[in-house]
Amino acid sequence: MTSLLNTCMIAEYKALLDGAEACLLVDVGGMTVAQHVGLRSQLGDEQAHLRVVKNRLVRLALREQGLDGLADLVDGQMAVLPGDADQVVGACRIIKDAAKTVEGLGVRGALFEGMVLGSEETAALADIPDRPTLLAQVISAVTAPVGGLLSLFETQVRTPAALASAHAEAQEA
Repeated sequence: MTSLLNTCMIAEYKALLDGAEACLLVDVGGMTVAQHVGLRSQLGDEQAHLRVVKNRLVRLALREQGLDGLADLVDGQMAVLPGDADQVVGACRIIKDAAKTVEGLGVRGALFEGMVLGSEETAALADIPDRPTLLAQVISAVTAPVGGLLSLFETQVRTPAALASAHAEAQEA
Protein backbone atom coordinates (compact mmCIF):
# COMPACT_ATOMS: atom_id res chain seq x y z
CA MET A 1 0.00 0.00 0.00
CA THR A 2 2.83 2.40 0.86
CA SER A 3 4.57 1.96 -2.49
CA LEU A 4 1.28 2.63 -4.29
CA LEU A 5 0.83 5.81 -2.24
CA ASN A 6 4.42 6.88 -2.98
CA THR A 7 3.93 6.18 -6.69
CA CYS A 8 0.79 8.34 -6.68
CA MET A 9 2.58 11.15 -4.84
CA ILE A 10 5.50 11.05 -7.32
CA ALA A 11 3.01 11.23 -10.20
CA GLU A 12 1.31 14.19 -8.51
CA TYR A 13 4.65 16.00 -8.03
CA LYS A 14 5.53 15.38 -11.68
CA ALA A 15 2.15 16.78 -12.76
CA LEU A 16 2.76 19.85 -10.58
CA LEU A 17 6.13 20.40 -12.21
CA ASP A 18 4.86 19.72 -15.75
CA GLY A 19 2.13 22.32 -15.47
CA ALA A 20 4.45 25.01 -14.09
CA GLU A 21 6.44 27.54 -16.08
CA ALA A 22 8.69 28.02 -13.06
CA CYS A 23 9.14 26.35 -9.70
CA LEU A 24 10.60 27.62 -6.44
CA LEU A 25 12.20 25.46 -3.73
CA VAL A 26 11.63 27.04 -0.33
CA ASP A 27 13.36 26.09 2.91
CA VAL A 28 10.65 26.21 5.60
CA GLY A 29 12.60 24.69 8.49
CA GLY A 30 12.02 26.20 11.90
CA MET A 31 8.79 28.01 11.04
CA THR A 32 5.92 27.97 13.48
CA VAL A 33 2.42 27.09 12.31
CA ALA A 34 1.34 30.73 12.68
CA GLN A 35 4.28 31.92 10.56
CA HIS A 36 3.52 29.27 7.95
CA VAL A 37 -0.16 30.31 7.79
CA GLY A 38 0.85 33.98 7.51
CA LEU A 39 3.27 33.19 4.68
CA ARG A 40 0.65 31.17 2.82
CA SER A 41 -1.79 34.06 3.19
CA GLN A 42 0.70 36.55 1.73
CA LEU A 43 1.54 34.17 -1.11
CA GLY A 44 -2.17 33.70 -1.81
CA ASP A 45 -2.39 37.41 -2.63
CA GLU A 46 0.05 36.70 -5.49
CA GLN A 47 -1.98 33.63 -6.54
CA ALA A 48 1.02 31.50 -5.50
CA HIS A 49 0.54 28.30 -3.54
CA LEU A 50 3.19 26.79 -1.29
CA ARG A 51 3.16 23.02 -0.95
CA VAL A 52 5.18 21.10 1.62
CA VAL A 53 6.64 17.98 0.01
CA LYS A 54 8.33 14.73 0.95
CA ASN A 55 11.97 15.20 0.01
CA ARG A 56 12.70 11.69 -1.20
CA LEU A 57 9.61 11.61 -3.41
CA VAL A 58 10.04 15.08 -4.89
CA ARG A 59 13.71 14.27 -5.53
CA LEU A 60 12.64 11.17 -7.48
CA ALA A 61 10.07 13.20 -9.43
CA LEU A 62 12.66 15.84 -10.30
CA ARG A 63 15.20 13.26 -11.41
CA GLU A 64 12.62 11.48 -13.56
CA GLN A 65 12.04 14.80 -15.29
CA GLY A 66 15.76 15.31 -15.91
CA LEU A 67 16.12 18.05 -13.29
CA ASP A 68 19.02 16.52 -11.37
CA GLY A 69 20.46 19.95 -10.51
CA LEU A 70 17.23 20.96 -8.81
CA ALA A 71 16.88 17.57 -7.13
CA ASP A 72 20.30 18.06 -5.52
CA LEU A 73 19.00 21.20 -3.77
CA VAL A 74 16.21 19.32 -1.98
CA ASP A 75 17.25 18.89 1.65
CA GLY A 76 15.67 19.58 5.05
CA GLN A 77 12.13 20.83 5.48
CA MET A 78 11.18 21.86 1.96
CA ALA A 79 8.20 23.28 0.17
CA VAL A 80 7.62 23.68 -3.55
CA LEU A 81 5.96 26.66 -5.15
CA PRO A 82 5.06 25.99 -8.79
CA GLY A 83 3.59 28.69 -11.01
CA ASP A 84 4.21 31.05 -13.88
CA ALA A 85 7.19 33.42 -13.97
CA ASP A 86 5.30 36.39 -12.47
CA GLN A 87 4.00 34.29 -9.58
CA VAL A 88 7.46 32.92 -8.78
CA VAL A 89 9.11 36.35 -8.90
CA GLY A 90 6.36 37.79 -6.67
CA ALA A 91 6.75 34.85 -4.28
CA CYS A 92 10.52 35.44 -4.16
CA ARG A 93 9.85 39.03 -3.05
CA ILE A 94 7.44 37.92 -0.34
CA ILE A 95 9.75 35.18 0.93
CA LYS A 96 12.76 37.51 0.95
CA ASP A 97 10.81 40.04 3.04
CA ALA A 98 9.43 37.38 5.38
CA ALA A 99 12.87 35.79 5.84
CA LYS A 100 14.02 38.97 7.59
CA THR A 101 11.74 38.13 10.53
CA VAL A 102 11.27 34.35 10.24
CA GLU A 103 14.18 32.17 11.32
CA GLY A 104 14.88 29.29 8.92
CA LEU A 105 12.86 30.60 5.97
CA GLY A 106 14.71 30.99 2.70
CA VAL A 107 14.84 30.25 -0.98
CA ARG A 108 16.90 27.18 -1.83
CA GLY A 109 16.70 27.28 -5.62
CA ALA A 110 14.39 27.45 -8.59
CA LEU A 111 13.55 26.22 -12.03
CA PHE A 112 13.04 29.37 -14.07
CA GLU A 113 12.54 29.41 -17.85
CA GLY A 114 14.14 25.99 -18.16
CA MET A 115 17.24 26.87 -16.12
CA VAL A 116 18.09 25.57 -12.68
CA LEU A 117 19.02 28.47 -10.39
CA GLY A 118 20.91 28.30 -7.10
CA SER A 119 19.92 30.18 -3.98
CA GLU A 120 21.86 33.38 -4.83
CA GLU A 121 20.48 33.54 -8.36
CA THR A 122 16.97 32.81 -7.10
CA ALA A 123 17.25 35.51 -4.42
CA ALA A 124 18.16 37.95 -7.21
CA LEU A 125 14.73 37.30 -8.75
CA ALA A 126 13.25 39.22 -5.82
CA ASP A 127 14.99 42.37 -7.06
CA ILE A 128 13.23 42.27 -10.43
CA PRO A 129 10.46 44.91 -10.49
CA ASP A 130 6.91 43.67 -10.93
CA ARG A 131 5.42 43.68 -14.43
CA PRO A 132 3.53 47.03 -14.24
CA THR A 133 6.62 48.81 -12.86
CA LEU A 134 8.84 47.27 -15.51
CA LEU A 135 6.44 48.31 -18.29
CA ALA A 136 6.28 51.86 -16.89
CA GLN A 137 10.09 52.04 -16.88
CA VAL A 138 10.27 50.88 -20.50
CA ILE A 139 7.61 53.36 -21.61
CA SER A 140 9.38 56.14 -19.73
CA ALA A 141 12.71 55.27 -21.36
CA VAL A 142 11.11 55.28 -24.81
CA THR A 143 9.10 58.48 -24.42
CA ALA A 144 11.75 60.61 -22.67
CA PRO A 145 13.77 61.32 -25.86
CA VAL A 146 10.58 62.11 -27.76
CA GLY A 147 9.59 64.61 -25.04
CA GLY A 148 12.98 66.30 -25.29
CA LEU A 149 12.68 66.50 -29.07
CA LEU A 150 9.21 68.06 -28.82
CA SER A 151 10.54 70.60 -26.32
CA LEU A 152 13.32 71.51 -28.75
CA PHE A 153 10.84 71.98 -31.62
CA GLU A 154 8.59 74.09 -29.41
CA THR A 155 11.52 76.35 -28.54
CA GLN A 156 12.45 76.69 -32.22
CA VAL A 157 8.89 77.70 -33.12
CA ARG A 158 8.48 80.07 -30.17
CA THR A 159 11.77 81.97 -30.77
CA PRO A 160 10.91 83.40 -34.25
CA ALA A 161 7.41 84.30 -33.03
CA ALA A 162 8.89 86.13 -30.03
CA LEU A 163 11.35 87.96 -32.31
CA ALA A 164 8.55 89.02 -34.67
CA SER A 165 6.45 90.23 -31.74
CA ALA A 166 9.37 92.22 -30.28
CA HIS A 167 10.09 93.74 -33.71
CA ALA A 168 6.43 94.77 -34.11
CA GLU A 169 6.42 96.39 -30.64
CA ALA A 170 9.65 98.24 -31.42
CA GLN A 171 8.19 99.72 -34.62
CA GLU A 172 5.04 100.84 -32.83
CA ALA A 173 7.06 102.74 -30.25
